[in-house]
Amino acid sequence: MEIKKDYIKNIENAERRFVVSELESKHEVRSIDNEEEDEYIITGYAAKYNSETDLGYIREVIMPNAFDEVLQDDVRALLNHDESSILGRTKSGTLRIWADGIGLGYEVKLDKRNTDHMNTYYSIQRGDISQSSFAFIVKEQSWEKGEQTNLRKIMKVERLFDVSPVTYPAYNDTSVASRSMAESIKDEMPQEDWEFESRKMKLQILKIK
Repeated sequence: MEIKKDYIKNIENAERRFVVSELESKHEVRSIDNEEEDEYIITGYAAKYNSETDLGYIREVIMPNAFDEVLQDDVRALLNHDESSILGRTKSGTLRIWADGIGLGYEVKLDKRNTDHMNTYYSIQRGDISQSSFAFIVKEQSWEKGEQTNLRKIMKVERLFDVSPVTYPAYNDTSVASRSMAESIKDEMPQEDWEFESRKMKLQILKIK
């Protein structure tokens, strides 16, 4: 079986996160020069603010305004983070992203001539695909020490690569995110805390594999 290449593995400090947020699909008809044209649209939230996530080795929360500096990035919408399954792109105007009081939202205008796009649309409409994910690099973060696990607060995102409807909210590349995150946080934690978190992170990676 062919193993698909994952672009994020070649990007230093890149991470992925998943959000449980119901995706929506809608079919609109608009008139252009007295001719009707169908539009197939999917929309959802790729990230939510102030929603704490337990990653096992740490807890994590994305703070309001974390995405304000990356809304002009050239972002792709990918199915399951697969770079060969592109649904839309901000540069082409087929993907729109925004930040509001909830988090990072996105809307993709699908191509009705593209079979993969329509398959994705109907899978979301049926509820077979209902969750989202995003790939990013952290610019600014802070830490709060906890009794069991420390809390990582993501204050600012430096780069946003993609937003993705996903079939599963977690899969094998979680270990890639864990390793890259380890490098990005090492210098910001006290040595004794880092050694403790590092051991837990290694156990988590082995568990995923």
